Amino acid sequence: MEEFTQQAGPFTDAQQWWIEKIADATAATETDFAPKLLEGFPFSARGGTFGFLHDFGREAAINLLDELRRALA
Repeated sequence: MEEFTQQAGPFTDAQQWWIEKIADATAATETDFAPKLLEGFPFSARGGTFGFLHDFGREAAINLLDELRRALA
């Protein structure tokens, strides 16, 4: 995970929070991260999908989820 953030960063603190929580959620489920999980805890505390899109921007958010899925698979 650290290798991914070094290659793709730098990220803001808010963006880093999302990346770390997505990695945690992926590790806990041992499956790919499904975007619908952004509506559950802990993501809902930061606005869920809308918060994620706000912190990254729509295109970057979609690209990031694709990259994270590949990196964490």
